[in-house]
Amino acid sequence: MKRQNHYFFLLLLCLAIGIGLVVWAIFDSGRKPEKYRISVVVDNSESNRWVPFLEGLKRASKDNDVALNYVSTGKMTGLEQEKGIIDQEIENGTDALIVQFCQSSQTKELVTDISGQTILELVGTDVDRDTISTENCACVSTDDVAIGKALAAQIVSDQGSLANEKIGIFMTGSAMKAVRDRRDGFEEDVRKAGATILWEIKDDRLTEQQIEEKQREEAVDILVAMDDESLQVLNDYLTATGASYPLYGVGCSDRNVYCLDNGQISAMAVPYEFNMGYQAVTRAVGKLKNPMSGMQNDTVDFAMITKENMTDEKNQRLLYPIVQ
Repeated sequence: MKRQNHYFFLLLLCLAIGIGLVVWAIFDSGRKPEKYRISVVVDNSESNRWVPFLEGLKRASKDNDVALNYVSTGKMTGLEQEKGIIDQEIENGTDALIVQFCQSSQTKELVTDISGQTILELVGTDVDRDTISTENCACVSTDDVAIGKALAAQIVSDQGSLANEKIGIFMTGSAMKAVRDRRDGFEEDVRKAGATILWEIKDDRLTEQQIEEKQREEAVDILVAMDDESLQVLNDYLTATGASYPLYGVGCSDRNVYCLDNGQISAMAVPYEFNMGYQAVTRAVGKLKNPMSGMQNDTVDFAMITKENMTDEKNQRLLYPIVQ
């Protein structure tokens, strides 16, 4: 009799557990799965140069049903400050990070540290790609040497012979490998065309006054900006002084698009920043869904835009991604 009671008790227990599991499964299946959380950390996040990139992030997050946290930052003072922000995002439980480092040097150990804790997608060639392990980290960027060479080719096309032409180069992001690569590609080709690089200004806080003083000391014939921020300052300088120089550069912000439209910028290399943001989210989500897969570096394209071709449909989508 005792043995029969024991078996009966075990049967009731198994039945209760089975019913509990069924109820839990029904309840759990009715809940929405928790979204992946992806944090984005870039230098000076409120700058309008990030608008196309942010639109790409938002579109990919919507398409992949991702919770996006675009972290508000000011102008970074160095890697230590940026690492503090990144560490906080990891502590808050982000599933992946999309990061633009504020400088390119001394980042290898930082990349190893971060990618050892979470998925890391870098934007811009802010570290040497050869140092990046593709297991938990990858980079999406433009071919910056090609951008520099394309700027040189555009100037030769517009100006003809560059013999005896003097060029001034401006870089507010000279700590970035991307900007230095553009400069290197540009300088090589304009020198071959006969131009002289009279001087370079490398200053993260470039001002109109600096430009004016430099032009008084050693005037150049052509102004070239290797990044969006310095191109904006050069536009402000030309507007404020009424000076007229051929102006070329790399940019994507609405302020620079406006100056391209009114003819103040002769030509502007525009990276597909929307695609960069979209691809960064897509790659991170792919790794989250398939943890055993590797990660792949990506190169996005750019276009050389002038006042004459900026109304082309493809270029309109590139210049105004927010209205797509």
